[in-house]
Amino acid sequence: MGRSGCGKSTLAYILSGYVEPEGSTLTLDGGSVKGVDSGRMMVFQETLLWPWMTVEKNVTFGARAKGIDKKEAADKAAELLDRFGLGDFCEKYPGQLSGGMMRRAELAQAPMNSPKVMILDDPFRGLDVMTRELMQENYLQLFEDTQSYNRLHYG
Repeated sequence: MGRSGCGKSTLAYILSGYVEPEGSTLTLDGGSVKGVDSGRMMVFQETLLWPWMTVEKNVTFGARAKGIDKKEAADKAAELLDRFGLGDFCEKYPGQLSGGMMRRAELAQAPMNSPKVMILDDPFRGLDVMTRELMQENYLQLFEDTQSYNRLHYG
């Protein structure tokens, strides 16, 4: 958090691997951060949905690109879209959604591949107060669910 222009977005781009730090090295879990990695997912400030894909296809794009089973990806997407209030809009195109709905679709994309680190650059921009609070609760719940899962499966 910080005032406008203090470098929050630049730091987010460095953490996500889209920008290389000048004169230094960034490490995560003992390894250097070099380039984009599916273990680090970023939600950008700008709207980044592909207009020619449905909401479901936008949300599952990363999983499909990684070769994840189509049904498994669709099931997880349906769960996330329901959680983010878009279950009835999975076959719509971004141009058929409100700005807030497009933002929620972007927020549903990030946890799709179960990244180790999610970097959120002004993730709730453009959302009304009620939706913003709901999305914050959803992300906190996703974090808690992930932590519980990791504790059960990894020690």
